Amino acid sequence: MRNDMKFVLLQCRLEVSKKQTSPIQDDFRNPVMQGKTDLNYDMNSLVPPTSREAVTSLEEWLTFYFEKPIQFPDEFIDQLLNFHGGIPGKQCFNEPDGTRRMICRFCNILRKEDLVPPAEPSWRGGSDARYEYSIRLLLDADPYCGRLGESESALVPIAAIDTAGGLNAREMSEMDLLCLNYGEDGEPSVVTWSFEMSWAEPKYTIKVADSFKEFLNMLYERPDDFFTTNDCDYF
Repeated sequence: MRNDMKFVLLQCRLEVSKKQTSPIQDDFRNPVMQGKTDLNYDMNSLVPPTSREAVTSLEEWLTFYFEKPIQFPDEFIDQLLNFHGGIPGKQCFNEPDGTRRMICRFCNILRKEDLVPPAEPSWRGGSDARYEYSIRLLLDADPYCGRLGESESALVPIAAIDTAGGLNAREMSEMDLLCLNYGEDGEPSVVTWSFEMSWAEPKYTIKVADSFKEFLNMLYERPDDFFTTNDCDYF
């Protein structure tokens, strides 16, 4: 058998072997990451899984939306592919002045056509509670799209967070958001965005980390004495 034909056969065998031994989702994951940062997610809180192709599609949509290149940090992509839109156990972080905030749940990248019936009831009046935490919806529907659009730079919401005073996003029609801030070239910083403050001061954000990787290392378990009014949505 010719050497070039042997090489082609060897390649085919390797590809078949890889597909038989690896989950389908692994084909889209950054091999450097492989889900190393587990924030102790409640696995029952996840929305339907997504793929690297879907992440790329959203990046392209955001690039068109903001008219500037938008690429997610590898660490955020890793969270999307392994723990899509879930509630982390390590959900608390501090703003620079020491104010403690809590992630209600991470946003997802679902499109309406990705929602598998039956629809999840929404007390907010939407067609499906899962879609209320979609990055696309938050940037494409009032009152968020207009208010976020008035910010000083491109803000991509990545999580719903509690409001000052202990009220969490599950009870709020208007949620505070954790965002990736693409204000400058390079790695986006992580900021909190206040729904209430944005009425009077659209450019108001609070920077909490220089990168999403740094932000992950800031997260910790919710202390017993941290007051919340209600648990987050479970789908």
